[in-house]
Amino acid sequence: MSGSTAPSHVPLNEKIAWSYTEVCQVVGLGRSTVAKMVSTGAFPKPRVRGGRRLFVAEEVRRWLTKDDKGAA
Repeated sequence: MSGSTAPSHVPLNEKIAWSYTEVCQVVGLGRSTVAKMVSTGAFPKPRVRGGRRLFVAEEVRRWLTKDDKGAA
């Protein structure tokens, strides 16, 4: 046993934070589009944790259910 308690794979719908790659997969947009939308305030901002930019999954889910997504 390696001593790690984290599972090797957690389904996206169970994760609380998503990487840029995961967010792009979920929302169906490219990284540069998501980055531009973040910079204009049209998409939730990622948080920096351990040197990685991670999006709070619940914020992205709320964005997905909005009627007006403020597309850039």
